[in-house]
Amino acid sequence: MFQKLAVALAVGGACLLGSAPAWALKSTYRATSKLPPAELWAKVGDFCGVQNFVPPVASCSMSPDKLTRYVKLKNGADIVEVQVVRNDAKRYYTYKITDAGPLPIASYISTMHVVKAPGGSAFIWSGTYTPKGTSDAEVRKLVEGLYKAGGDNLVSQ
Repeated sequence: MFQKLAVALAVGGACLLGSAPAWALKSTYRATSKLPPAELWAKVGDFCGVQNFVPPVASCSMSPDKLTRYVKLKNGADIVEVQVVRNDAKRYYTYKITDAGPLPIASYISTMHVVKAPGGSAFIWSGTYTPKGTSDAEVRKLVEGLYKAGGDNLVSQ
């Protein structure tokens, strides 16, 4: 797992993720797709496209500069995320949560990346974060469940 995270970080925002607190938790999920990388990136690269594959997301809207997304969850919670690094040629972007709403998470920064893989492509979602008001285990379960549900849903489309 650490090797997959190291690769994703080296390509997508390593300098940003490297500045996370030493006590930050790290998670990565990889889902493979039969789609060519360019086709999978067309789904992932749309910064508000998360509403199409991350199950808890009800809707998403963008700021005029297209760098901030306002995510409305199905439970009514609002999350604000800012894109901090983007490379369309290498098919990745890194974003951070600036307002986690009721989520028990702080210092969250994450990268979504599409790479070529045997038979198609792979979607890699990795991030670092710290718990806020709950245990490491509970927050890790929440984040890793989100990454798995989103990744699996994306590649099944």
